[in-house]
Amino acid sequence: MKILALAALVSTAVTPVQEFSFEAEANAWPVHGRSAHWSAPTDEIRVGLRRSDNTIRIHAEHGGLRDYLLVELSRHDGQPITAGTYHDEKVLVVSDGYGCVDDTADFTVDRVEYNADGWTDVFQASITHTCGDQPFNAFRARVDFNR
Repeated sequence: MKILALAALVSTAVTPVQEFSFEAEANAWPVHGRSAHWSAPTDEIRVGLRRSDNTIRIHAEHGGLRDYLLVELSRHDGQPITAGTYHDEKVLVVSDGYGCVDDTADFTVDRVEYNADGWTDVFQASITHTCGDQPFNAFRARVDFNR
């Protein structure tokens, strides 16, 4: 009986996942035509909540701080981000010290669970960001994160 209980416990355990994938078109500022798939333990992905304005911050780094991206998602009305699809909201993308805010970005949050410390235990989302009105300037990202 103890073996069955242990097997049931192991089969329901969640394996930590920390993955960040992105693709940027040629004119996508500030990322410029790059794409990558970063994942732990080689790369570091963190997802947190800035409580003052309910902004979700996704920080992904590859090879230490030599290559990193910061993506911030927030709602114009300041309300918390929950699971759902959001159109024309604010997304900031920062790379190599340069950033661009898109106030008309789209993102879909498949799942989000916050903990008491303001970090997310689970965050799964897709993001589309454009900077300005140049052609070929879309930045698309996918984050799958659970501790």
